[in-house]
Amino acid sequence: MLDTEVISYMKRFHHGENQAAHSRKLEKAFGIRSRELRDVVSRLRVKGIPICSSDYGYFYAANEEELNRTIRQLTSRISKIAQARSGLIYARSLYSDDGQICLALEGGDHT
Repeated sequence: MLDTEVISYMKRFHHGENQAAHSRKLEKAFGIRSRELRDVVSRLRVKGIPICSSDYGYFYAANEEELNRTIRQLTSRISKIAQARSGLIYARSLYSDDGQICLALEGGDHT
């Protein structure tokens, strides 16, 4: 039911980036916390509901370009998360079986 309410509210009051709402405003409007709002937005996006975001907040996409900007933003975040993951996978090699940290020698490169 919350998902349906959010869709209706966003379409009516926050249609297009120029009508974006900061997350705090939406949290207050629905009486939910930030984590729950992010979960709702994620669920709606998975279902193909065009809830977008920008520096100005969340909004219901008014056109394809707004949707494309959010897709590019998410793609960039995925790439940065993948890089962080790769770095942490590399970090496992710094630990030996006895739990000690092994540091690379000066001039060594882990990339």
